[in-house]
Amino acid sequence: MLLPPVALALAIGAVGAYWVAVQHRSVAYDQSLVSTAYALGERLRLNDGTIAFDLPSVAERVARADRFDQVYYVVRGPDGKRIAGDPDLPRPPAGALPSEGVLAYDGERSGRRLRLVEVEVPCGSR
Repeated sequence: MLLPPVALALAIGAVGAYWVAVQHRSVAYDQSLVSTAYALGERLRLNDGTIAFDLPSVAERVARADRFDQVYYVVRGPDGKRIAGDPDLPRPPAGALPSEGVLAYDGERSGRRLRLVEVEVPCGSR
């Protein structure tokens, strides 16, 4: 008689533990993406009114290095046009609002699910 309630409690506990683990993993993964985005943003410069993105090839290889995932990036100007990086990365969903200049969202490219972050960074001048 005790087996059904114990089995139910065990199942509920397992689902709850899984949900908590996934939430914390997502936050850590998003923070890693945000850190990379800010590091790339430091390579933006304003030269004679034009935004330039200066990323040495060795730095790009380091930014894209990941044992488990494929890393993509795109740098867009204030007008939304691509300055550098991978073309055709998904834009944020309509109506999505950034929190403290950061927006994390899910997207798809070439049939692959992606986790994306968009950050607003000030453009330094040289």
